[in-house]
Amino acid sequence: MEELLTIVKESSIRAVRNAVSALSAILENKIRLQSCSLHMVRPEEVLDYIGSTFSSIIGVVSKFRGVVEGYLLLIFDIEHAENLLDRLFKRHLNSSFKDAENSIKIDALREVGNIIAGNFLSEIGNALRKRVDYSIPEVKADFLPALVDPICIALALKESKVLMLDTDFQLENGDLRLNLIFFLSSSKPSEGSR
Repeated sequence: MEELLTIVKESSIRAVRNAVSALSAILENKIRLQSCSLHMVRPEEVLDYIGSTFSSIIGVVSKFRGVVEGYLLLIFDIEHAENLLDRLFKRHLNSSFKDAENSIKIDALREVGNIIAGNFLSEIGNALRKRVDYSIPEVKADFLPALVDPICIALALKESKVLMLDTDFQLENGDLRLNLIFFLSSSKPSEGSR
């Protein structure tokens, strides 16, 4: 596990940059990485690090597995999720997201999560020289503790400590802000690993 953690720690900044580049390309705007921190934490302490806001948020959650496993979580407050959708719909569909059905909005957020997860996790997999598979992201609207608690419980059943990467991205003008949180635990190499 120590060797895996060292490799992941070293590659995580490149992985975050890949995710930022992918989001910048989707939005055709420069996204800045505001902060990035790595912590070894007990799963039950995660909210101490990321906060426990009780306002509604949008979470895009993807589970990954392979030689390492864990979760990738994108967090938006409602206003910033709407700003993201507005930019996406205007740029790529020449329409307003407000006219779209909720299922289309959810699919758009899911696709953003899919693109970010793919870019982030491919860098981690390349660094490990192993395959890291991930699930199609789920989009959930809830309070932060309600979104994070099931992830923490699942992680606590496997590990006493997990590697948590917490990042904060922002458009240069500040009207779009999101957090990318990566929770890593070890795993035995899966049969699909190369």
